Amino acid sequence: MKQVAPAAALPILDTLSLFRNIQHGCFGWELCSDYKMKIHAFTESVSNLKAYCETTLKLKYTVPWKLHMVCCHLEPLLDRLGRGLAIVCEQAGEAVHHKFKRTKSRYKVNKYHARHGKAQKKAVVHWSSWNIHPINKTTMQKYRDKARARRAGPGRR
Repeated sequence: MKQVAPAAALPILDTLSLFRNIQHGCFGWELCSDYKMKIHAFTESVSNLKAYCETTLKLKYTVPWKLHMVCCHLEPLLDRLGRGLAIVCEQAGEAVHHKFKRTKSRYKVNKYHARHGKAQKKAVVHWSSWNIHPINKTTMQKYRDKARARRAGPGRR
């Protein structure tokens, strides 16, 4: 592939090749013994690719959230699991993402705005406080009743 690719594309191909190493070593049932080294090599390559795009190609490059997940969160997850990612189901992550969308939209700020990071964090904290810690049905019903009363307005309770 490198023989037919233009020279400007070589850093991109190198990064993709390093991702393939992660895919083969981490995404199956078995976890390869050098997964940390593969993740670090890929993370460095993504950082270099970002710099290459901005300096050489004069392109603004924002790291997509899926790359961020691989670079920043994959290693701790694999450390906890102690096995490959085949045990983790994609549908569960997509279901959580779908449920999170509504909360995220309430805190939406343009990704170039100075408050973008803080708004994202507030959305995650808000959503997590309602969804991660189990609340018993009685407590949840009280919250729903209060919310209904607020929506109904004064004098309509």
